[in-house]
Amino acid sequence: MTPEDVKSPRATHAAEGSPDPSASVSENWSAALGTLVSSRIAIISAEARIAAESSIKKVALAVVAAITGLLFWIILMAGLIGFFPSVIHSLAWYHVALIIAGLHLLVAVIAALLLKKKSPPTFSLTRSEFEKDRQWLSKTKKTPTSGS
Repeated sequence: MTPEDVKSPRATHAAEGSPDPSASVSENWSAALGTLVSSRIAIISAEARIAAESSIKKVALAVVAAITGLLFWIILMAGLIGFFPSVIHSLAWYHVALIIAGLHLLVAVIAALLLKKKSPPTFSLTRSEFEKDRQWLSKTKKTPTSGS
């Protein structure tokens, strides 16, 4: 379903043979507002459904990519463990496995240290705007209103 599939309230009322709700807004504004809100909800619902379907497809493809990438890495490491002893005869397969494991451990430690590194504060602009709003509100509350 696409957003174009959701009919506007005017098209719906014209198809039903009833008068256009925008023509009687001044007389029956609550009905017009209800129609407007319900049409907006229908559009949002349709777009949310489309977005959910798209997101599900992307997540499924990401899972497939992650699994096949992991399988590739495992097979590559197994191949290297078998390849190096055949080229360098002084290395046994378990030596190559230990060297590869050590390299993986080194990468993991470096990644963990980088994760522990302090990152810049998030949403700094939003926080500063909220602080300005708080200051303005507190200033406004302290100032008596005129005309009371």
